[in-house]
Amino acid sequence: MADALFVTAEEGSTWTLINPFYTEAMTQPSLFKEYLSYPVAMGDTDFVEYINHWIQTQHHSGAQQKEYDYWILGKQPFGKQQRWSVIRDVLH
Repeated sequence: MADALFVTAEEGSTWTLINPFYTEAMTQPSLFKEYLSYPVAMGDTDFVEYINHWIQTQHHSGAQQKEYDYWILGKQPFGKQQRWSVIRDVLH
């Protein structure tokens, strides 16, 4: 007998943070590509076009992947930087 829950990787990672006894198993290849939806009022085509353009811009610039890596995968965007030091930075 096994207890299992089929959810997106984002939701599964949240469950593992809340309860460390849970683990996440991801399918390979991934079954889904996008997990976002934006509610828009019926007939508001200008806003739909704006949102579509914004999503495409985020995707092509790489910002979408960077945000996914940071918020979902927990990767740091920058390496750990040393703190400023008078001895090292001024006196060499």
